[in-house]
Amino acid sequence: MALKTTSNYSPNFNPKKRPFKQIKFIIFHYTGMKKELEAINKLKNIQSQVSCHYLIKNNGKIITMVPNSYIAWHAGISSWKNFNSQKLLLIKYEDMINNKENTLKNILVFLNKLIKNKFELNQTKIENIISSTSFEKMKDLEKKNNFSEASIDKKTGKAIPFFYLGDQSKSEKLLDINNKNKIENAFKAEMKELGYL
Repeated sequence: MALKTTSNYSPNFNPKKRPFKQIKFIIFHYTGMKKELEAINKLKNIQSQVSCHYLIKNNGKIITMVPNSYIAWHAGISSWKNFNSQKLLLIKYEDMINNKENTLKNILVFLNKLIKNKFELNQTKIENIISSTSFEKMKDLEKKNNFSEASIDKKTGKAIPFFYLGDQSKSEKLLDINNKNKIENAFKAEMKELGYL
């Protein structure tokens, strides 16, 4: 059964076509935007330098933003799968929420292997990093200093908060059960590989 979508193309993709057989994974991202239109505008804005192949609306309808034959500009794992595994560390959003300290230590150990100037894995520094980069701290900094990645409300001309939901942005809270089941059934293998099922 063909996927039913409507087109709303983004200019943010690599112009060189790729063979269909190179497409091996489906990666889901949450945009963090309050409204669908804000997300679409962000993904279509050439200055944002981000895009996606498909955007799933709140009602379950799907928008094609970049055809599958092109590589969208995003941070999906699929673009890194062929890299040397010694130079690749996959960190999921959930890792940083559920196990901050161990995840950060893994990142620091990984970086120490890559760089010439080694740095000490100091417990005090690790705790300071976690504290200073917490969602609430970043949200507070945005209120005081603004944040360049925030979208602008076209009606008011004011910045829409970038740090909005934080760890409350869980798919089980945002997706109805019908759409959740559709996604899990369609991409079961990929979601199992990434530990979501």
